[in-house]
Amino acid sequence: MKQYLVDYVGNKLDLCQESHEITVEMIVEVMAEEFPEFVLAVAEENFLRGYKQAMQDNSLLKGTDNEN
Repeated sequence: MKQYLVDYVGNKLDLCQESHEITVEMIVEVMAEEFPEFVLAVAEENFLRGYKQAMQDNSLLKGTDNEN
């Protein structure tokens, strides 16, 4: 699957794999173009997890353990 994705991105961006490396940024760019709903769902989940972690860190700094 990984090799297929790298090959697909390389072909989509018209890159020769021997002279260019495929970066995560390139993969995200192609995925956002091809599957915007999937990338949006991943971004939303990432945001919510980050927000929850920030709230937990803030509670620890204040000396309370409130998860809400």
